Amino acid sequence: MKFNMPPMTEQNNIPNGYKQTEIGIIPGDWEVKKFKDIGTTYSGLSGKKKEDFGKGSSYYIPFLNVLNNIKIDINDLEKVDIEGGENQNKVKKGDLFFNTSSETPEEVGMCAILMEDLKNTYLNSFCFGYRLKNDDIDGIFLSYLINSDYGRKIFSSVAQGATRYNLSKELFKYLKIPLPPLPEQQAIARILSGMDSLIEQLNRLIQKKTAIKKGTMQQLLTGQKRLPGFTGKWVKKKLGEVMKIFKGQGLSKSKLEENGKYNCLLYGELFTTYKEIIKNVNSKTNYLEGVFSKYGDILLPGSTTTTGIDLAKASTILQDNILLGGDIIILRPITKIDTVFLSYYINKVKRKEIAKKTSGITIHHLYGKDLEDLEVTYPPTLEEQQTIAQILSDMDAEIEALEKLKRKYENLKKGAMALLLTGKVRLINSQTAKTPSL
Repeated sequence: MKFNMPPMTEQNNIPNGYKQTEIGIIPGDWEVKKFKDIGTTYSGLSGKKKEDFGKGSSYYIPFLNVLNNIKIDINDLEKVDIEGGENQNKVKKGDLFFNTSSETPEEVGMCAILMEDLKNTYLNSFCFGYRLKNDDIDGIFLSYLINSDYGRKIFSSVAQGATRYNLSKELFKYLKIPLPPLPEQQAIARILSGMDSLIEQLNRLIQKKTAIKKGTMQQLLTGQKRLPGFTGKWVKKKLGEVMKIFKGQGLSKSKLEENGKYNCLLYGELFTTYKEIIKNVNSKTNYLEGVFSKYGDILLPGSTTTTGIDLAKASTILQDNILLGGDIIILRPITKIDTVFLSYYINKVKRKEIAKKTSGITIHHLYGKDLEDLEVTYPPTLEEQQTIAQILSDMDAEIEALEKLKRKYENLKKGAMALLLTGKVRLINSQTAKTPSL
């Protein structure tokens, strides 16, 4: 695939081959169209009762299937009972669907296209359908355009409401969009679809690797399966017998400074940023009073506004001298034990038990004294503990690398959408354009 960046002219800063229109500067061979000129709308299911759903020989496309996809997932359909003589609109291959209501204006009018022939299938009542009038519009291109940042600005501008936002079909009909010639629409759609295919392949691979890790954790962290060369009965101890348990000291967000001299960690970051192993702490402060980490400490959050189960989230920090904020429970070994293994063990085996030890209703709290009598079981040798920890951390590293690659492709796709769907970058050969090698 090759791109062509337009040269600029002196007159009005409009590039050669581009033109000024009522929706802005677009390529000279693109057109501005209203939705009413290129297609017609129809309603989703109407007059249905609660007892009509979940049974029958017909199907409907759920609301979230429209909201979350560029292309309708035909494996995500639900049953509905349609009686003979009902005046309901069946969906057809090539139809586009729009949600009419959302909690934010940016999510009003999200779009998904149906790419397969489906029999006896209808649309949910919270969306409307849109059927193109002829074949000079590529529906996949249109779906990408509508769901892009550019499309979101167009639709959010006509979202009506205060606490909940709605899209009027009448206003929708008069919205204006830029349309390239059909070959360029199809080429853009092929490129973006190819990127989506890569992202979906990575999603499936991440799910597969995550499932394998889950099964491996269940076997290795409970002793169901022993690694070759290791024998002996596992040790059972109370957590207070193997770990010193104490807390960090007050360190609020207000004390964080982008150019601070010292690294620090707040309890909220244990939820949002870090997994079982913490190798690089990024937050900074100039505040230098409190409790500092020691390599191998296990950290747990001490409070949350969600559920008690979230407090049973252990992370081992592999850095010395990190300032630890209040509401961080610190487990520091007082005997020979691999703390990375213990973090995995706590997260997999002891979560429900720890959750029962939490207190509070709107804010859930976990206290260090509640963990002292927690029974933990672990392999008799440090070598076996470390080997299990290494296997699991290697799995995590592989999954993290795949997630990083997925984010890279998602960013590339977002950039490509911003350039291709607005004509800022043109495809030199629209007929043969393929997914770029990433």
